[in-house]
Amino acid sequence: MGILNRILETWNQKTRDRNVGYGSHQIDKSLVLQPTDSTVFSPTNPGNFASIRSVPVLDSPRYFSKEEKVVLKQLAKQRKESAKHTQESYQALKQIDDADTTVHLAHYAYKGQLAGNEVKKLGANSNYAQKLHGLRPQYSQMSLNIDQANQQAVNKIAQYRQQVQSTWENK
Repeated sequence: MGILNRILETWNQKTRDRNVGYGSHQIDKSLVLQPTDSTVFSPTNPGNFASIRSVPVLDSPRYFSKEEKVVLKQLAKQRKESAKHTQESYQALKQIDDADTTVHLAHYAYKGQLAGNEVKKLGANSNYAQKLHGLRPQYSQMSLNIDQANQQAVNKIAQYRQQVQSTWENK
């Protein structure tokens, strides 16, 4: 089984290497889905399910004294006022996060626009390169024509030289 694993691993590596050569454009989804902050809540990081409890839970009935009643009423009044401040603070925190989200969405819409434009630009480059490659046979033919014209000129010049030499020799 060890040799089979090595063969398969070698084959898999060659396949991966070949795919890279053709342009592996796969995006690592773990990077895309990476939290914007390590403490942000998500299904994989639900946070704790803590609650707030200003007084202990009474698990059985009991009587309260007058002093306890006064203290509890004061605490209730404080907690009610604090709850109002807390509620408004949480509302402000949500508004701040909404603003952050608006900026985040705008930024990634911008990046998406740039990525789309980059594809268009690279597409234009690719079309241009294809056009140039299509012209190569014509350039090759022109080069061949120039070489042939040069050879004809060289041959003609050699022919004239020979005529001139034979004329001089005959005189």
